[in-house]
Amino acid sequence: MLKNNLELIVQHPVNRGYACRGFKGLRLAAPAYVVFDGATIADQSVAKSLGDTFCQEVLRYAGAIEEMAMPCRDTLPEIRCHALNEPTCRKIFVRPAVTGNLDSTISWPTPSAEAKWLKHWPSVMWEVIPVMPAGTPVALNLPIQWQGINVCFWKGHPIESLWAVMQRAGLAPEESRLFISYVRQDTTPIADQLFEALTQEGFDVFLDRCSVPIGVGFQERLMQDICDKAMVVLLNSAGVTQSHWVEEEIAIVKSYRLGLLELQFPQGKERPDIDPDFRETIAPLDLINAGPSYAPGAHKLSNARLANVVNRIKEIHGRALQRRRYELIDNFAAALAAVGKTAQVLLNGTFLISPTGRNNGVVVGLTARPPELSDFCSLHQNGGVTASREGWLISPSPFFLAHRQIHVSWLGGISNIHHANEAQIAQLVANL
Repeated sequence: MLKNNLELIVQHPVNRGYACRGFKGLRLAAPAYVVFDGATIADQSVAKSLGDTFCQEVLRYAGAIEEMAMPCRDTLPEIRCHALNEPTCRKIFVRPAVTGNLDSTISWPTPSAEAKWLKHWPSVMWEVIPVMPAGTPVALNLPIQWQGINVCFWKGHPIESLWAVMQRAGLAPEESRLFISYVRQDTTPIADQLFEALTQEGFDVFLDRCSVPIGVGFQERLMQDICDKAMVVLLNSAGVTQSHWVEEEIAIVKSYRLGLLELQFPQGKERPDIDPDFRETIAPLDLINAGPSYAPGAHKLSNARLANVVNRIKEIHGRALQRRRYELIDNFAAALAAVGKTAQVLLNGTFLISPTGRNNGVVVGLTARPPELSDFCSLHQNGGVTASREGWLISPSPFFLAHRQIHVSWLGGISNIHHANEAQIAQLVANL
């Protein structure tokens, strides 16, 4: 546990030192300490920019609170923190390299993070994220110990790397999933373009033409896949208002509090039911000819607008899943309080409801989507589920496909881990 109940500490260069900022209220599964630091003046300048932007994004998360009185000081002459000695804290070093023009007007300190991480390498709790422009020779810019690490390459701006940092710090899921809602006759080229671009960024993207096997019930599969994702990208074109499918998909988004980004195209009708903060207006100048693979007159996004949209999706996706987990934890805590029970927090956000005369304690895991094999494995490992200590997985959304329910029931039968929907939390807690 970090001091002052902090969950996240961020340090990055400032003039003649390092800024030190702390955050809580994030409901992270494990505390994290993130350091942005470079080996040259140019790299330090980018490290400062990345650190500033990272902190701004953290404050946009549900419940995020910045600590105004840090345990050490707000500015340090070198990289140091009590988090370095906390065994359960993930220590993440973001190291830019070959990042731009030198700024000789700023006086930076000698980089102090690299030696600390090299000393502990390759401990699993000491992670390194190299950040470089695409095409940079890794061997010339990283210590030999880190040359086997998967580098985060950026194309247009170093800020593109922050998605990877959010994932490693536990602020965004490492399994990134989304659903594209669109009308085929209007925006197929753009849906295909987003599918390809987001897949290259590591997203698991549902696109109806590519993701529904032949012979499968279309509607049930559609509803299930929406609930499996963290967010939906709506391509709001002229035909959306006439699409029964799209309206059903948006209804599911609202019902299960998924993330949503609306791309409003020139012929799309403005939707008052969608918050303008989650709307990107696509102007005619943002569109280019889709090419010979599509019908004459079809359009896709320009490369610059596509990159902008992909970055916006990353921002909303991470916050959406964190918000769902935040609400799930609140509902679980309220149910415990209502019946006078308490729970101990174990590894990775697992909870142990105190043992009673009739059991050896009950382990509870919360997942922001319907549970899968990895959730059962994680709960079993982190919670110590045995024949005498049962486990429960709670998720906010139901099953639309019968075989998914059968699969989860089978896993529960062999692992002593059962499943409940969010609506069943109060009854479940009262009966444990």
